[in-house]
Amino acid sequence: MRSRRTSSSPPLLLLSFQDIITAVTAIFLLCTLSLTLDLLKRGTAATPSPEEQRNDQLAKRLEAAQQRRSELQAECDTCARMLTEYSGKGLAGLQTQRESLRERVADLEGKLLALQSRAREKEAHVQQAKSESEQAAADMRQDIEATHRSAEQDRRRTEELQRSNSLIYNPSPDTARRTWLVDLAETRICITPVDNPGGRLELAADMDALGGGPFRGWLRQCSQDQDLIMVLIRPSGATRWDVVEPLLHGGRYAFGYDLIPEDRQVVVHR
Repeated sequence: MRSRRTSSSPPLLLLSFQDIITAVTAIFLLCTLSLTLDLLKRGTAATPSPEEQRNDQLAKRLEAAQQRRSELQAECDTCARMLTEYSGKGLAGLQTQRESLRERVADLEGKLLALQSRAREKEAHVQQAKSESEQAAADMRQDIEATHRSAEQDRRRTEELQRSNSLIYNPSPDTARRTWLVDLAETRICITPVDNPGGRLELAADMDALGGGPFRGWLRQCSQDQDLIMVLIRPSGATRWDVVEPLLHGGRYAFGYDLIPEDRQVVVHR
C-alpha cells in the first residue's frame, strides 16, 4: 500500500494580497474619475458659449457707440457755440473780417517780397565788396611787387654809383622849392636843375665871369621864395666860393653848400 505523506505546516492563503490589489485599483479609478471631472469643468469654464460671445461683442459695440456719441455731442456743442458767435456778429461782420484778413495777408506778402529784395541786394553788395576787396588786394600785391622791384633796382643802381665814386643827391620831398645844383670847380660852374637833370648849364668860372658875367645873369633869374640853390664846392673851386657866397647872401637866396672831392661825380636821384 502506498503510504500518504502528510505535512505539518499551515497552508498559504492569498486572500490578503487580493484585498490589497482591489484597494489599489479602486484608488486609481477614483483618481482617474476626479481628474476627468476637473478637466471637464475647466474646459466648460474656458470656452464661453456662443450666446456669451454675442453678448460680449454687443457690449463692446455699445460702449464704442456711446463714446462716439459723446464725441459727436461735444463737436455739436462747439459748432453751436461758434454758430451763435457768428450769428451775433452778422454776415457783414464776417465779410469785414475776411477783407481785413486778406489785407493783412497782402501786407505780409509785400513785406516778405521787400525782405527778399533787400536780402538779394545785400548779397549783391557783399559779392561786389568781396570782388572789390580781392581786386584791391591783387592791385596792392602788384604795387608791393613793383615797389620791391623798384627798390631793388634803386639799391643796385646806388651800389653801382657808390662803386663808381659818385655822389648821389636825393632832393627833399618836404620842400616845394625848385632845387638847383651848382657844381663849383676851378675852371667851370655846372648848374643842374634837379627836376630836369638834362637841362644842365655850364659856365666859365673865372673871377670876371663870377663877378658880373653869365653867373650873375643866371642868378638874377632865380626867385628868393621859389628856388633853392645847393652849392657843391670842389677843392679847386674853394677860392671861387669867396665870390659866390656874397652874391647869394646879398640876393637873400635860399641856399646851402657841401664839400666834395675833386673827382667825385654828381648824380641826381629822382
